[in-house]
Amino acid sequence: MNISTSAYDAEFGRAGGAITNVTLKSGTNTLKGSVFAFGNNESTNAPGYFTHTTPPGDYLQSGFTLGGPIQRNKLFFFGDYQHIRDNAGRTTRAVIPPAAYRTGDFSASPTTIYDPLTGNADGTGRTPFPNNIIPADRISPIARAILANLPAPNVAAAPGQPNYQLDYARVKTTESFDSKLNWQIEPARSDFRRASAFCARS
Repeated sequence: MNISTSAYDAEFGRAGGAITNVTLKSGTNTLKGSVFAFGNNESTNAPGYFTHTTPPGDYLQSGFTLGGPIQRNKLFFFGDYQHIRDNAGRTTRAVIPPAAYRTGDFSASPTTIYDPLTGNADGTGRTPFPNNIIPADRISPIARAILANLPAPNVAAAPGQPNYQLDYARVKTTESFDSKLNWQIEPARSDFRRASAFCARS
């Protein structure tokens, strides 16, 4: 495998990004193959530095290769298959309204909440809500419906700091294979046909 990120050969024209050249093995007169596997999961992953949790997830890369003769000294095959299960553990942290804020109680907030129905049109002369609490009948029904769909905070945090954390797994599965046929026309000449495919599903 060769990966070029700059100074491409003229045959690639005005290529952007990286150019990847892969040379696939050819079959031989001896039937040969290999099997491989690599993986880890939350038991072998380190916990998050800031969250101190290990979200659920696992990684498994496995597959095999196989090559050999179809007609000795003339026709050969080689192929491979790879399966990757990449369920990456992720953590989302966010700042969401605490329970008291959702009912209009901002008494714990350092910001003064003013009544928008008081004062002048330019915002001057407005009167703060008593104890920084907005009356229940002044809260929009639309806002209540939206807030009803938010989860409850699950992290003890100071106002304005992330107070909600969710561990989850980003699920991704990919499968790929290559196949190649070599035909030895004569000792000094050969031809090959190759097919490859890649698919991904989540």
